[in-house]
Amino acid sequence: SDGSVLEGGGQVVRQSVALAAVLGSPIIISNVRAARPRPGLQAQHVTGIELVRQMCNGVAEGNQRNSVRVLFDPGSPSRPERTKFSADTKTAGSICLLLQVAVPPALFGPRAVRLQMRGGTNASHAPQTDYCQRVFAPLLRQFGGELEVVVQRRGFYPEGQGIVECAVSPVRQLDGVELLERGAVERIIIMSVTAGRIGRQAALEAADAAAEELSGHFVDAPMEKEAEWLGREHAWGTGGAVMVLLYTSSGCILSGDALYVKGSLPSQVGRDAAQHLIQEWGGCGCVDRYGQDQIVVLMALAAGRSRVRIGPMEMHTETAIHFAQLMTGATFRVEPATDGQGGLVLEAEGIGLVNRHLQQGAQAEV
Repeated sequence: SDGSVLEGGGQVVRQSVALAAVLGSPIIISNVRAARPRPGLQAQHVTGIELVRQMCNGVAEGNQRNSVRVLFDPGSPSRPERTKFSADTKTAGSICLLLQVAVPPALFGPRAVRLQMRGGTNASHAPQTDYCQRVFAPLLRQFGGELEVVVQRRGFYPEGQGIVECAVSPVRQLDGVELLERGAVERIIIMSVTAGRIGRQAALEAADAAAEELSGHFVDAPMEKEAEWLGREHAWGTGGAVMVLLYTSSGCILSGDALYVKGSLPSQVGRDAAQHLIQEWGGCGCVDRYGQDQIVVLMALAAGRSRVRIGPMEMHTETAIHFAQLMTGATFRVEPATDGQGGLVLEAEGIGLVNRHLQQGAQAEV
């Protein structure tokens, strides 16, 4: 794989290593993160590759900070007897991005696994860990996969130190999905969390500001607010985040989020998260911007045809499609929706990969 293609960042590394592990095929990734100001592997990428290497009993060469070329060989078809694995970025690197590389190999492994991840639970330029828990896990369930995410301790930039426990059950095969009907807005949940020197009052103010912003757009939608301040036992360092979740009558879940940065006003953080959700709703998709690229791997591996309505195409999604087609042989097509409901329809003919580790009809549980 050429790591400079399209998005040209860490996503190429995560997706290529995950698919190599699932397919049992060695891969060389060159020009790693060539499009970034600091090319080469960073702590989060090194940690993710090492985690998958352990899960596969594989080999990784060039897996160190700043490396621009990595060879990953998943090794023999047999997987280790271990069912518990841990990964620590030792930074505020995103735990949710660690999950992106680890979940596919876990789904197509021989037994249920538990993963303990350490790093940033609420990191910039990445989905929040709450997203994995409340949006991605239900989305994965529609493909037939099971993921459990439990946040034990939050970790904020720059120290990280968050702890998340995850459990993944293997599948014999993923199912194709059809997510074309968005339905009506059923409810909205506003999650506002602060820690350290950003107090509980800030969490309340941010939640109220988000609710006020959303109420002007979703006039009759019931809203629930969850605002909390976390002490040292539940959060490391000072930080905060707001995530808003929109649930529809057809089972779609869309999200918007915002993080505190130095000098942030709580009300602005709340409004920013709300505006992100309003933008997502305006895009007409059944999945949001983070879900777009994450479902591509699932669609490629699933049995038969999948069709999903999406909003404006993200560069991450184009990149995911490019490498999914290259590595799996699945075919993708993106066309404007023709039913008058807006958006694009992302369609894939999946390869129907069968988990070689599971006997016919067997499916292990966590």
